Amino acid sequence: MLLKYYNAHRENYQQAGLDSSGTDTGNAGVTGPQTQSGIAPFAEVKEQLTQDYETDSYNSMITQRADSASVHVNAGVLAAIQLS
Repeated sequence: MLLKYYNAHRENYQQAGLDSSGTDTGNAGVTGPQTQSGIAPFAEVKEQLTQDYETDSYNSMITQRADSASVHVNAGVLAAIQLS
């Protein structure tokens, strides 16, 4: 499931020193192999992926439950509240 999440959100995981377009953001003059897309490998971002996946799953569950919640207004209680 985590790999599936990674594949769906790859653009959110850029390699250090590269921006979202794959442009070097601070390693001018550094030579060596560069990835074309700038996307960090799964193993390198696995810990962050786990946290993001859990956060997204939790937020999705909360949103779903809030959307399906029924709200009942007790007019008598509401009327008794004094606002100043």
